[in-house]
Amino acid sequence: MFLLHHTASSQGNLFFLQDPAAGAYEQKGMDPFSSGYNPASITGFSTPVLAIAAEKRHIIQGFSLASLSFTYPAASGRWNVQTDYFGFENYAQTKASLTYARSVGRVADIGARFYYHQLRIPGYLAAGSFSSDIGMRVIVKPDFIVGWSVLNPFRLRSGRSNPAELPSLYRFGIGYSPSAQVTIVAEAQVEEDRTPAIVAGMRYRPVKEFMVRMGVHTGIKSPFLTVVLISPKCQLSFSFSVHPYLGISSSLMGAYFFSPVEIK
Repeated sequence: MFLLHHTASSQGNLFFLQDPAAGAYEQKGMDPFSSGYNPASITGFSTPVLAIAAEKRHIIQGFSLASLSFTYPAASGRWNVQTDYFGFENYAQTKASLTYARSVGRVADIGARFYYHQLRIPGYLAAGSFSSDIGMRVIVKPDFIVGWSVLNPFRLRSGRSNPAELPSLYRFGIGYSPSAQVTIVAEAQVEEDRTPAIVAGMRYRPVKEFMVRMGVHTGIKSPFLTVVLISPKCQLSFSFSVHPYLGISSSLMGAYFFSPVEIK
């Protein structure tokens, strides 16, 4: 039995409003959920970080998501554990993941993520699958980063009876910062048997304590906007996205840094 909504993109990132401008292609990006786009991106954390996010999807009853993430910087590299829950009593998806990343010299970061994704419909279906995600970032220059990742590279199967082979998802992204206030990010997503998509965004930070991210996801024809408030030990963000048919989605994310981080 094939998991409903279990495309490669939904396996890797249940948090729809997350965008690559959140830090996946920035040298010192500090978004706790950026590993959903590239597991190598968590190398920028120098202190433990606890984050929680909640999303109301399309203002539809039952279409809600909660995510919890903890990142720990060890001497051997960076570790992250994350859990996600999406749905309601009669339909639920859950995901638990473990990510490890480290820098290789001064010009590259590598990372891998392993997770278990489960779908449950009481009285009808309970199925799950293990999968993985590998990624790399290359710091061409301090203001220019390229990266790639592959979700489900080993083509694992889902379900017990008549298991279906899960598709792979290939991502290639770039991040360019023409100034300290602006970062431009674009990512190509290629999933087997689906139309390729582009996620493009821009980050604008006029002052140290405030940031705006905006962009569009061509696969679901959905623009997004995120407002971020920043302090040395906390980060709070509000995100909004508009789907052409299903309407508005909104989310709230809060992060706590165990030690103060420098605001640049």
